[in-house]
Parts: sequence; structure tokens; C-alpha cells
Amino acid sequence: MIITSGKLEYRARDGREYDDNGYPVQQTTTWSPAVPCQVVPLQYDRTVLSSTSETPVIIARYEVLIHARHYKEADEVRITDTRSGRTEELRVVSAEYLRAVSQYKLLCR
Repeated sequence: MIITSGKLEYRARDGREYDDNGYPVQQTTTWSPAVPCQVVPLQYDRTVLSSTSETPVIIARYEVLIHARHYKEADEVRITDTRSGRTEELRVVSAEYLRAVSQYKLLCR
């Protein structure tokens, strides 16, 4: 059972990477409609400084549970945590199908 605590959007990309002459095509990206999900923050650290420029760096890692009917394979997602209101654009590190509950568990950074 998913306890809805957030919304997830997928980054949709154009299918073409190269034109007819072999030159790269500028990708246009849009976000899909938001679907409900359960967001569990595993790590959120704002105290890290970059070693080269001494600027603050945020290290975030989330576990996201989503119903199988809402899942789409994607490299990047935008997660909105409805409790804190924080929105993060993250990369999907792994996606694991949980057969017993018909859900996907995504690990995002």
C-alpha cells in the first residue's frame, strides 16, 4: 500500500538524437503529468562544501514507491514532497519491481 506523500513527474524527450546528416539535434524536454507516489528521504545533507570552489552542495537520496500502472522507464524525474513542499530534479539510479504489491521502488539521486 502506498501512502501518498508526493508527486512524481517524468522527463519526456524527443526521440531523435541526430538529424538526417548525422548532426546532433537539440532535445526539447517536457515534464509528464504528475502521478501520486510515496517519497521516503534516505539522505539529505546541506552541510557539504565543494572542495574546489567552497560552494554549498546538496546531497540528496530518495526512495520512491509508485504503482506499476504509473511507472515509465526514465532517466530523470522531478519529485515534489507534499509534506515539505520541496521539489527536486533527480536521476533514477535503479528501479526494482515489487511483484507482491505490483509497485516499483525507485532509488533516485
